Amino acid sequence: MIRYLCCIGLIFGLAGFMQSNRAFAQKQKNVYIEATVPAGLDAEEQEEMEYRLESVFALNLKMSFSCVTVLTRSTFRNELRNDYQQALTGNGSGGSAMFGSLCKYDYLLKIELNSFESGASFVSAKVISRRPVKVVGEASLLGRNMDQTAVAREVALKLVDDLSANEFCPFTGTLFLDQTDIQHFNDTTKTPVFVYDPNRKQMCEGFSINTYEKSGTQKTKWEINRIGRGAAIADLQSEMDELIEEHEENDCYTCKSGRIGGRIWTRTTSQRFVASRVSEESKSAEDQTNDARIEIRFQDDSTYLLIIKATSVFEKNTDVSIQETATGTCDGINTRQTFQTANTIFLNATLGPFKGTSSDTQLSGSGTVELPSNQDGGESELVYRFSFRR
Repeated sequence: MIRYLCCIGLIFGLAGFMQSNRAFAQKQKNVYIEATVPAGLDAEEQEEMEYRLESVFALNLKMSFSCVTVLTRSTFRNELRNDYQQALTGNGSGGSAMFGSLCKYDYLLKIELNSFESGASFVSAKVISRRPVKVVGEASLLGRNMDQTAVAREVALKLVDDLSANEFCPFTGTLFLDQTDIQHFNDTTKTPVFVYDPNRKQMCEGFSINTYEKSGTQKTKWEINRIGRGAAIADLQSEMDELIEEHEENDCYTCKSGRIGGRIWTRTTSQRFVASRVSEESKSAEDQTNDARIEIRFQDDSTYLLIIKATSVFEKNTDVSIQETATGTCDGINTRQTFQTANTIFLNATLGPFKGTSSDTQLSGSGTVELPSNQDGGESELVYRFSFRR
C-alpha cells in the first residue's frame, strides 16, 4: 500500500500518534449563479430557460458540496419583484436584504447556452472566484440530438468533477503518525601494531583493539490537522536517547613525550533530544502559520497519495555529555563536558496509493509499515491513521 515514504529526522526517522479533540469547521462558500441564453426569445421564454439552467447547476452544487450556498439570478429577480410589490403596500424592505446577499458572494458561476440551426446545443460553465479573480472550475459540452436541459445536466456533472479535483470544498480531518526507531550497532577491530621504541632501542609489537558501540531509541508522534487545501496545524512530541561508547586498547601507544607503551582509552557520549514545538516561519495573510502541509494528490486510476511536510522549531533542545578517560603509559585523562546543541526535525513523507477519488465525501486509511533504517543495525516502524471529510 505504501508506494514511497521518506522521513528525515534528527538521528532516526519520525512520526506521531496523538488523540485529537479539535474540530475544524469549513467556511461556507457563497456562489451566485447566472445563465445567459440566446437572443430572440421573448422575455417570459428567456426567464424560463435561464431558470431551468440555473436550477440544474444549483441542485448539483448543493448535492455535491456541503460547504456551498447558492443564489441564482432567477431567484434574486423573483425575490426583488415580490419585495417591490410588498414595498408598494408599505410591507417590504425594498430589496435591501437581497442586495446584501448578492454582495456576499464568493464565486460567480457563469452559464452560457448557444443554439445552432442544426439543433445542437452548446453549454459552457465557469466558476470564477471573486478574490483573486480567476477561474477555479469549468466544463462544456456540445450536445447533438439532446434536450438543452439534458446537455446542462451533463455539463453540471462535469463541472462538479472539475471542482472536486481542485478541492472546491477541501477535505479536512486529522492524520496521526507514530514512529519508533530502535538502533543497536557495535563493531570491533583488532589490528597488529609495530612501533620502534627509541628509548629501549627495540620494536614494540602488539595489537590495537578498537570497539565502537552505539544504541538508542527515538519515538516521535505527529498529529496533523488538515484545515484547508494543503494548510494544516500540527502538534509534535519527539524524544530521543542515544549512547555511544568507544574503547581502545593499544599495546604500543606513542605518547606526546615520545614514550611508547600500553594505554587504555574510553569515551562515552550520551545525547538526549526533546522536541515539542512546530515551526511557524510560514505566513498567511501576514499571520504566522504552522510549517505543516498535507497535500492530497488524486491520480487517474481512482487512487490518491498523501504528501506530508512539517518541521519543528530549530532550537537548543539536545543535551550532550562526553566522558573521556585514559590510563596507561602516558599521563591519565579523566574529563567530562556537557553542552547543548540546536537541532530540528523534518517530516517529508508520501503515503499511498489509497483507493479513493476527489468526488468521495470521506477519505480514510490506517496501517503499519516497516521502514528501512538509515542507520546500521536500526529498526523503524511507522503507524499511521487518517480520516478526512468534506
